[in-house]
Amino acid sequence: MSEQLKQLDAWVKIWNKFEYFNLWDVTIQSLAKAGIIPKKDYWDYNIKRPDWLLVDRSNKKNPKVIAIVEYKSTKKFKTERDIQEAIKQCNDYAQVLWAIFWVATDTNVSAWINPKQENKENEYIDSFWVVRSFSFIKDEEKQRLSNNFYLHLQKIHETNFEKLSDEVKETLKVIQRILDSDIWKDNSQLKDTIFVDPTNLAKSVWQDIYVATWKEPEKCLYNVVEIFIFKFLSDLWVLRDNYSFGHLIKMLPVSRNIKNISQKECEDILKHYAKIIRPEIKTVLFPADIEDWTTIMNWTIFVNEKSDPVLEFASLFVKSLMRYDDFWDLTNVEKAFKTKLYETFLKRDSGVKWMGQFFTPRKVIWNIVEMAKVENLKSWARVCDPFCGVWGFPLEVMANRKNKDFLIKNGRIIENIEYFGFDKWSSEKDSERTIILAKANMLIYLSDLIKNNSTITEEFSRIFNKTFKLKKWILWTLADIEDNEENKYDLIITNPPYVTKWSSILKQEIEKNWDISDFYKISWTWVESLAIEWIVNKLKKWWKAFVVVPDGILLRNSEKTLREFILKECFLNWIISLPNKTFFTTNQKTFILALTKKDSENQKQISPIFTYLVSDIWEELDVNRFDTWKSDLETAKNLFRMFDGNETHFKTEDKRCKIQNISKFESEKNWIIDKWWSVEEKVQLWIENEKVSIELNDFKTLSSEAKDNYFEIIKNFDIQNIDSNYKDFQVWWEVWIFEVRKWKSDYTKSFINENKWTFPVYSSQTSNDWIIWNIDTYDFDHECLTWTTDWTYVWTVFYRNNKFSMTSHCWALFLKEKYKWKVYLPYVRIILNQELPNYREWEWSNKRLWSNLIKNIFVKFPVNKNGEFNIEAQKTIFNNFQKAERLKKDIENIFWDLFNNNIVI
Repeated sequence: MSEQLKQLDAWVKIWNKFEYFNLWDVTIQSLAKAGIIPKKDYWDYNIKRPDWLLVDRSNKKNPKVIAIVEYKSTKKFKTERDIQEAIKQCNDYAQVLWAIFWVATDTNVSAWINPKQENKENEYIDSFWVVRSFSFIKDEEKQRLSNNFYLHLQKIHETNFEKLSDEVKETLKVIQRILDSDIWKDNSQLKDTIFVDPTNLAKSVWQDIYVATWKEPEKCLYNVVEIFIFKFLSDLWVLRDNYSFGHLIKMLPVSRNIKNISQKECEDILKHYAKIIRPEIKTVLFPADIEDWTTIMNWTIFVNEKSDPVLEFASLFVKSLMRYDDFWDLTNVEKAFKTKLYETFLKRDSGVKWMGQFFTPRKVIWNIVEMAKVENLKSWARVCDPFCGVWGFPLEVMANRKNKDFLIKNGRIIENIEYFGFDKWSSEKDSERTIILAKANMLIYLSDLIKNNSTITEEFSRIFNKTFKLKKWILWTLADIEDNEENKYDLIITNPPYVTKWSSILKQEIEKNWDISDFYKISWTWVESLAIEWIVNKLKKWWKAFVVVPDGILLRNSEKTLREFILKECFLNWIISLPNKTFFTTNQKTFILALTKKDSENQKQISPIFTYLVSDIWEELDVNRFDTWKSDLETAKNLFRMFDGNETHFKTEDKRCKIQNISKFESEKNWIIDKWWSVEEKVQLWIENEKVSIELNDFKTLSSEAKDNYFEIIKNFDIQNIDSNYKDFQVWWEVWIFEVRKWKSDYTKSFINENKWTFPVYSSQTSNDWIIWNIDTYDFDHECLTWTTDWTYVWTVFYRNNKFSMTSHCWALFLKEKYKWKVYLPYVRIILNQELPNYREWEWSNKRLWSNLIKNIFVKFPVNKNGEFNIEAQKTIFNNFQKAERLKKDIENIFWDLFNNNIVI
């Protein structure tokens, strides 16, 4: 080795594979003589001096140059020109030394280059007049590879990968990906990782366990998950030697036929797992939470509560191991498997009811999370599912954020986003199972991170235990009432429990604790009402909650105070109506509610609210839950994301969508948005009136509420008596009260598209207030009545008092000047709308309502003693009619929930 090399002391051996040289002022000729690079004459380039060199010298006679590295100061690496100059210089060295790749970096910006693949766009002539070119190395998403290069941080020899710094580890992983991807003359693209989907394997193991034990499906699933985790941790080399999956497989006899394996051999294998391996996983690698004592696994059908093996299932345990052993390596697991694992086993006849209470359907979760725009969460945000079950919502949030939320630094996990999941402990057996499944769920999801950091399992356990809490007080999550802003949440996304059985107990417990009772100020009957108040109170100002709620929250008069509380504390963003049977185990009608916490309750909402009716969610809503090709929820998601970016100008042709003003929610007695679509509109959309299944106690409560509300509104119903005579007049009679006018223009689609603005054009082919579009001009500016001449709404009359135009499907009645103070047009409209349906016989034969037909219709007018029009009586009758219509709607609202349900005995 040359004197230069001997004096540098800048050579380190890394990971038993590579040697990394800091060359400073060493020539290529000196490197060749020292045997660091292949010994040959490099001609004109002998005098060149590369900065750093990564070499594989496992074969001393034929060293292999892996990479050339050129370090530049930040000042000289700012512009594209600077980078190009560094690239050209480094590319020369890389091609001369036949390096696999090279890197130019200032430690903040790095360019990874393939010197062997020619690219005309990157062609140049070097200092010795040789034509050269290069290609940028691209990642799996076809973007330029930009990971920073950190090998310069390694100052001493270190052959143990686990002892290297996190930064050096990350760089070595990128290098290995390049080597595995065959970067060469015809390829600069990193290969995609080959992922495996063990769903069919899991189903097979589940089926074996279910048939052999007839245990509840969720217990069978729990065992599938536990064995999966055991194999998974072994494949990641977290479990080694006699703690590993491979060790148990080696204990099997040569014959792999389960029939030829003795009971004793099976028992020995299960005993080793129960007494040696399980304690290592549960207490050493992933220690339990010291508060609730949950970890990633607890007792199963193979192991009892004392951690002793259940020997009667020893052969079943071995059979399960053999199924997993026949499967591919579990190191790289498909994301789809991680998120759908639990839902796969909900589609079973037995035991579904138990599991359904903890699972929101995955297809619903996907869309809610995307509507929540979780990619915009700020660093250090706090995300909470206060009623988490197995943690479906936060898991999907993490998936959408593409693994950006957890970083490894000096052997510690740094949380970029904090996640929180709470669940209820009870005295019932196995009540902790959901939290254990949630921790296992998170472990499986973080497989990539664990794979690359297999020696810090206690850190992962710390994160699991910090994230998930089993609340052992009777009030569970609801007892967490700390009210300072630091302990509130930036995003709450959840499906709270819909139960009544705990209500009286919870009431007693809250009343006994004055500080808790002070936190809950809204009167409530159902647990979900209490949950909503908790969510609103625990939300940070200007941040959002997305909650799946039952219809009772939006319907019951007893929840009116809660709805007023929501509007006082929050901006209402959207309500989406989900179909019956969206959830696996219930016909409960549910809605998705989106809220943004106000900065102050004095703030008034001016933004509109997005409402949508959903009938399909990508799957059949029966016991089989087969996938389908249709999803209104997917459409709602896409429309909402457009609406959310431009609320005031958003428009859509989708009849399932209505944009409502906040006044609608302030004035309506309930928020069951389904009723805001007419029967005719629902017929057009093929929407049936859905019925909900409720228990007898709930029906009794609703009936009592309905009775009280009915008598209350009847008591306040006030109409004025009319003392008047009446006289019949033809609509178009001899003294010409009305003037009939038809359209002035035939408004074509091309004309409408070229002249869009704000003035409505009325037609008969739409139910959107009969407005076919808005244009920049108008034909009429008078108070009048219009009627539709054909189509479905042929006998419908409207009152107009604005600037408008009509298509050829409308006519209008205008009052003559001398009758404007004698005839009240809203009154005439009521009478005509009641009278016209009587003429359907000719409508069906003609399908047209022309002026020569409407002129024969009679209107009964109130008159005074002299036989003259009594306009005050007309107004009074109209007002009485409006009051009666409101009363009718109020009564309909009161009894809607009673009539639209199935009573479950």
